[in-house]
Amino acid sequence: MGDQWRDLEKQTVTLPVKLGPITLPIRRTIYRSVHGPVIKNDNGYFAVRYGGMGNLGQLDAYYRLNKATDLDEFQAILARMDIPSTNFIYGDEDGNIAFIYNAALPDRAKGYASHGTDEVSEIRRLCPNAASENGQSSKIPNRAVESGAPAPLL
Repeated sequence: MGDQWRDLEKQTVTLPVKLGPITLPIRRTIYRSVHGPVIKNDNGYFAVRYGGMGNLGQLDAYYRLNKATDLDEFQAILARMDIPSTNFIYGDEDGNIAFIYNAALPDRAKGYASHGTDEVSEIRRLCPNAASENGQSSKIPNRAVESGAPAPLL
């Protein structure tokens, strides 16, 4: 980070792998960087950063989304940002339809492309509920249907 080299954190874990009627303990080494968990493959090591890292509210949020009784309640649950960076489609018995991208965008320093090796490019916080504040949520009029995928409407 910056002028300082930081080693990956290294941990050995034992994973139970079921093969038919038996379970074998398989040991693997996992890595973590200052940016997040690390994936290792034939091309090298890659740190993964996700807007919802460390957030444990997903299960409760999915449950409450399924119990929401109107669009306002649905959007209020999404505003908690427990399920970031996910597309949602909402519909109710009153004919309301909405498409919501619950973006979890990093609030980065302005003025340059971030390469991730200096302190200023570290993600300190997320932009406040970008989906509702930046117009990424749209209520669709009852007479129209939208598609976010390149597929014909049937």
